[in-house]
Amino acid sequence: MASNDMNLGDLRNIKASLSRLPNGGPAVDLAARLGLWSSEQHAQVIARKSLPQNLATLTADAISNENGYWTSEYGRIREIDGAINGQRELNKIHLKRAQAAARGRVRLAIKEGEKLTATQVNDKAEEDIAVLDLAEQAALIELLSAHAKAALEGTSQYLATLSREITLRTANLPGRTNF
Repeated sequence: MASNDMNLGDLRNIKASLSRLPNGGPAVDLAARLGLWSSEQHAQVIARKSLPQNLATLTADAISNENGYWTSEYGRIREIDGAINGQRELNKIHLKRAQAAARGRVRLAIKEGEKLTATQVNDKAEEDIAVLDLAEQAALIELLSAHAKAALEGTSQYLATLSREITLRTANLPGRTNF
């Protein structure tokens, strides 16, 4: 991933976003083949709808539909969160490998009689293009993770609100016997 790949404007779905990472696309494909990824739900999500603010005026069917939608949305976001966390772990391994290889190249390039401290070796290794590319990928992973966590929190709140509305309506049913 080169610096110009950090432009996120052309990304339209999570698979395209994860494809910016070395194993992102293949990892999503594997999850789909294993039945762990709802491909159709992730294909082209354009805009996230908002929870209606007038829940009290919705019919029972509309409340049920909202509950179904937000439950499905929660599952979709959990899938994304899982894929992002998997990419984070893979990136950590790749980054450690790249840093070790870069430190090795720095040590091999040391001229006879020249001494570098461990900090100097590490500093030079951090300038390696492979290490920089993986650091950029880590930044993309963290960006996606922050968005997924926020969406999960919002969706959890929506589901809790719907649950309270359903509980309130159930409690107010005519003919309900309270013991």
